[in-house]
Amino acid sequence: MRDFDWSIMIIKLEQEGLSQAEISRRTGISAGTLSPIKTELKEAPKGWNDAMNLLDLYIKIMGSNVPRIGDYYEDEVSIAE
Repeated sequence: MRDFDWSIMIIKLEQEGLSQAEISRRTGISAGTLSPIKTELKEAPKGWNDAMNLLDLYIKIMGSNVPRIGDYYEDEVSIAE
């Protein structure tokens, strides 16, 4: 499986009008982490690729957005019982 091109992702988000500060605020990734990845001075952490591969697979199989904590209440309770 090929790694994601994090530099291009950051550049494309900036082209859509988001600053690195805004990307940082929305993702929780510090601007100090984003900048060297964008300029390819530093590689993204391996965990980023692993997480994106799982996210990509989930979306392909389930065809929907990934559930977040707090999204499901009744369904999860009935499944767990």
